[in-house]
Amino acid sequence: MALSKNILFTPLAILIALLVIVVPFYMPGELMNPAQTGKTIFFLWALLVILPVAALAVLTDRNFNQLSFGSIDLTVLIWVVYIILKNTISKTPFTLWYAEFIGVVLFYLVLRTIKKEQFKWLFIALIIAGAAQAVYGNLQLWGYYPSHHYRFKLTGSFFNPGPYAGYLVLAMPVALGFWLFIKKLNAVAYYLAIGATISIILVLPASQSRAAWLAVLVSTSYLFAVKYSVVHKLKMLELSPWKRVTSVLLIVTLLLSGLTGMYYLKKGSADGRALIWKVTLNMITDHPFTGTGMNGFKANYMDYQAEYFRANPDSGEAMVAGDTKYAFNELLQQTAEHGLTGSLLLVLIFVSAFAGNNDKKQKSAARQKEKQLIVISKAVLLSFIVFAMFSYPVQIVPIKISMVVALAYLASNGQNIFSGKPVLNKNLYTIYIARGFVLCAIAVWVFCGGKFLKLQTEALKNWKYAYTLYGLGDYNASVEAYRKTANILQYNGDFLTNYGKALSMANRHYRAIEVLQKAAKVCSNTVVYAALGDSYKATNQNSAAENAYLHAWGMNPSRFYPKYLLAKLYDETGQKEKAVAIANELLRKPIKIESTAIEEIKAEMNEIIEKNSPLLKIREGNNNNKSQYPFQLQFW
Repeated sequence: MALSKNILFTPLAILIALLVIVVPFYMPGELMNPAQTGKTIFFLWALLVILPVAALAVLTDRNFNQLSFGSIDLTVLIWVVYIILKNTISKTPFTLWYAEFIGVVLFYLVLRTIKKEQFKWLFIALIIAGAAQAVYGNLQLWGYYPSHHYRFKLTGSFFNPGPYAGYLVLAMPVALGFWLFIKKLNAVAYYLAIGATISIILVLPASQSRAAWLAVLVSTSYLFAVKYSVVHKLKMLELSPWKRVTSVLLIVTLLLSGLTGMYYLKKGSADGRALIWKVTLNMITDHPFTGTGMNGFKANYMDYQAEYFRANPDSGEAMVAGDTKYAFNELLQQTAEHGLTGSLLLVLIFVSAFAGNNDKKQKSAARQKEKQLIVISKAVLLSFIVFAMFSYPVQIVPIKISMVVALAYLASNGQNIFSGKPVLNKNLYTIYIARGFVLCAIAVWVFCGGKFLKLQTEALKNWKYAYTLYGLGDYNASVEAYRKTANILQYNGDFLTNYGKALSMANRHYRAIEVLQKAAKVCSNTVVYAALGDSYKATNQNSAAENAYLHAWGMNPSRFYPKYLLAKLYDETGQKEKAVAIANELLRKPIKIESTAIEEIKAEMNEIIEKNSPLLKIREGNNNNKSQYPFQLQFW
């Protein structure tokens, strides 16, 4: 719904532009996982400021009843209602990530209140932020700024190169689009767009993100095709059937060659994603219509991966498996979490964005600028869609903000289902009552939102403090710090994993078991089950410890640590045959990544074999058995 102009809409647009620029860079070191949580916290705090300004701008406008509601708005509304109803029925707790979802929806609504003419400043804000991120990344490559991940030199202000590259590929079509189409808008913006484009091109290859390269290729091809009327010129060519077939074959060959090259560039990573997609399809098969719920992928995926390797024990895919939180394909992840219904509604949003009559021919200069921004917005959505096929942009707030800006602009130029004055306009008192109700609702929302965010911010700070104490080896103090935050973050799987591990290390094993069992329900992973095994073992629940270690190993069979813990359990509980069998297995096991920890594990396994093999030989002689190990190991 779009509303008419008012003097307050200008400061509103400025606030939104500042939000667009600042969010990607916000990363307060005092918060846990600041590159993720910090951006979400800042985004939600900023919305608490922007929402009252938007409400006042709307309610003080003389023509605030002039509403328009388009096809994109309708699909967004249906999808949002579906998600909220589904979460309400399943009693999904209101976590920080749920608040983020609500925040993005409110951000879209705010964008639908501003004038179309003001969107150009939001796009310029995207260019500024993209250019700054590109410069930041180049400075990291040159060694002037540290990375935010120990394994990668380039991350920008994100937690690894993937989200960083994903953010740049949404800024790239905006910058290139301004360079190609909007030369006369503003000289400063024009040269800024050129600089941003060049900076992004220079830094993007270093990210080694094939999804980002492909997204840039598709979006820039679309921009150049529109700029130079490629489709129209191709239609005008009079090619013989033979030339047409040859041209198609040549294009297909080039595409396949490029995709093959990208596959072999990081073959292990590509095979790992293929495994994730295969296992995710099993999740979808079990929950085709309802899905597993919000954040259900993180809660269930690793258990499904363990089941997959149970059914395929000799699979070579074990070498490319890992602890996975994302499906690396947003359509699959959204289907796994929200069912086919939710994913279909999500697809309809993007279909309506591209299928609308919003790029029709228009002659006036103002209309031509609108058309150019429409083309740029579609290029942004193309980048988002292609990147989403191989990564997890829906999990990254700055990427979602860029996408929503483009979507909202297309909605403001789309076909209207409803446009005009609602019934409220006929009754002055009803208008005043409606305005009062909206203002009260905004006031309550801001108060409750501020209280919620304050608690979340303090909890994230305390989590970081507890995590630091754990790293220093002060486990008892760490547990006490975790305990203070446990009620607020009781549905955060990463927090529960850290808390449970700290309890286990502090020898508070019964409490550790309780916390880790909760963690397994919301964020199942190998760390949770390995720690569970340790606490079960410490409380003499050896059968439960064995099952926990085996489940941890089944989730990621290439890892040494779960089987190492299992061998130690067997050795310490007098199960010598099983201990030696596991030790021999680990000594023969192929190594995925060389490390000193694996060498230490192998040394301990040799000690177990040397210590127990003579006893087994004596037992073998006494029993006159043909086999050294007269039992069948059941690893599942």
